[in-house]
Amino acid sequence: MFPYILVFSILFLIIILLFYTKGSYKEIKQVATEQLPTGKPCPICQWPLQKNERVHSIIYRSKGDTIMHIYGCPYCYKEHPKTKYKEKSQRICPSCKKELQSKEFVIARLFEKPGKNHVHVLGCYRCRGKR
Repeated sequence: MFPYILVFSILFLIIILLFYTKGSYKEIKQVATEQLPTGKPCPICQWPLQKNERVHSIIYRSKGDTIMHIYGCPYCYKEHPKTKYKEKSQRICPSCKKELQSKEFVIARLFEKPGKNHVHVLGCYRCRGKR
């Protein structure tokens, strides 16, 4: 009689553990996929962006060069159209590593290729100069 009770209790514990770990694994996976951003980082605050989040920028096309002013992502630029602004995000120029004010931008060159564009960040107006 005793071995049967022992076997049933061990099986019962195994079944409970399987259900418990399976449920918690699903919860952990769901929280991780919902909350952790995965994607390319913002060039100003380095926040990893989701696929549907974009950096606010203005493109100036000319015959020779295509210049771009990058203002920031929804997390670091207050006036972004889809603002999720967090005051803790620090806006830093990728070139000179100086802190940017709320309305300052970074200058970049845009190389347009069929199918894919390439952006080369040059720096802020302090390190790049007003050209």
